[in-house]
Amino acid sequence: MSELARIHPFTGEVLDLVELGAAELDELLGQAADAHHRLGEFETAIRDELAARADELGRRKVELGGVEYEVNAPTEDVYTVENVREELEPLVERGVVPAAVLRELVVYPPPSRPAARVDRRRVALLLKSTNAELVAALERARRRRNTTRTVKIIRRAISGSSEEVSP
Repeated sequence: MSELARIHPFTGEVLDLVELGAAELDELLGQAADAHHRLGEFETAIRDELAARADELGRRKVELGGVEYEVNAPTEDVYTVENVREELEPLVERGVVPAAVLRELVVYPPPSRPAARVDRRRVALLLKSTNAELVAALERARRRRNTTRTVKIIRRAISGSSEEVSP
């Protein structure tokens, strides 16, 4: 047996990969790729179900079966530089919003100032403004996009329990 001897994960057979022909290796690689794909789909289905249960409860953290999970939000708000400029420049021109607001929103990250981006922290603050036109312009500039759902295990219970949801 060579160093490349492996146990086949489905059959339990010991395979010395060095001794196998190209066709056999190709077949095994196909089986592994297919299994990997199916396992990924299964994992996604489980994550989607955990996320759906958290969504039903309107929470990002839930405890199910003695395990605490944290899921991300199903959507996120996106403010592109183009949309923010398109909506706020007319307000700056009319004097509704100071030009400084637009300069604070559209930032150029250091060191080499590659591409402009919208400062999300500043957007969050301005959305609380009493200037209704500014808030409305930011709302119009926002685009909502779906996120890839993630599920993070926060902690596992020491002993198993039935499915419970913590308040």
